[in-house]
This record gives sequence, structure tokens and C-alpha cells, in this order.
Amino acid sequence: YKKYGLNPMSFLVTGKFRQYDYGKVNSDRYNATEPPEYNISAVSTKVALFYSTNDALSVEQDVKDFYPRLPNPIGLFRVNYSTFNHLDFIVAKDARPLLYEDLLDVLAAFDSGDTLDVTNRKSVIPELIYDQYEHI
Repeated sequence: YKKYGLNPMSFLVTGKFRQYDYGKVNSDRYNATEPPEYNISAVSTKVALFYSTNDALSVEQDVKDFYPRLPNPIGLFRVNYSTFNHLDFIVAKDARPLLYEDLLDVLAAFDSGDTLDVTNRKSVIPELIYDQYEHI
């Protein structure tokens, strides 16, 4: 993560979504002692977030706190499997039925402009749906 200036633990500690904290070198890199926050309002694309309750790096409450800060949120979805964690989003052998199929449905609905049928999710649980979708 350091190579890209990302520190996932920083949000847990500070509650701020900000650039990497280089400590004493912050003054040289940022002209400030603290790293600057990312300008979330500059995110111009629509964003759907998928999370799990067993993720130590993206804690459920942090995801829920971050989601409304997005300028164009379209959906917040929880993976319906209690032991699913941060690495499982990439390497779990059962990620396809637990996550990917629903994620692809969300992308397809967004791409086509169709309304997402939130009652027909295979594994993820829709919590908030914005934009063309109704709150559920």
C-alpha cells in the first residue's frame, strides 16, 4: 500500500480518509505536519460499495460512515456470509456466488440504465440504494 500512498489503517485510527502519513517527512511531501484528506467531492463516477462484517481493514461502521460522503453513491451492499473478510473479496474460492454474481448484476444494471431488482440478490444484502433506485 505504501507505494501508492494508501494506508488502510489510517482511517481506523483517525476517522479521516487521507493520504499516506509519512510522519516526519509529511512537511516535505505535503507542506503540512498531517497528510491531507482526499477530496471525496472530486469523485465524479457513481459508486457502489460492497463490504463484509468480518473485515478488519474496512470495518462495517467505517464503510457506513464513508458511504454518505460520496457525491454519487448508488448502493451499499453487505456480503451475507459472516466469516467473509478483506482478502476474500479477491481470493475466496466461493467469492463468485457470494459476491461477484451480484456485483456483476449491479454493474450491468448501471451500464444499461435499468432499475436494479434489489429483491433478487443471490447473496449480498442491499442496505441503501440511491440514484434511480429507491431506498430499501
